[in-house]
Amino acid sequence: MEEMRCANQNCIKSSEHRGGRFRFLNGRWYCADCAEWAGGAVMNSGKNLWDYTTTHLTGQPVHVRSLAHMRQLEKQHGVSCHAANYDSRNW
Repeated sequence: MEEMRCANQNCIKSSEHRGGRFRFLNGRWYCADCAEWAGGAVMNSGKNLWDYTTTHLTGQPVHVRSLAHMRQLEKQHGVSCHAANYDSRNW
C-alpha cells in the first residue's frame, strides 16, 4: 500500500510518513490538520451540527436544537432530513 503524504508542502506529513487521517480535497490528499485551510470542513471539530434555524418545515423560523429534536420534527411534519438519514459517503 502506498504511503499517504499531505499535499501541503509546509506540513511535516508531506515529507515524512506519519500515518493519521487524510482527506481528499480539490484533487489532492491533505492530513486532518491541513484539511481545514485547504477548503474542507474541520474534522471532529466538536461543534453541534444540529443547532440551527430553518424555515423549511413551516415557512416560519424553527430552531432545531439537536438530532433528537430533528427526529421529533420529522415525525411531527411528515418530512425527512437528508443529512440526518443518509450517510455522507453516499451523497
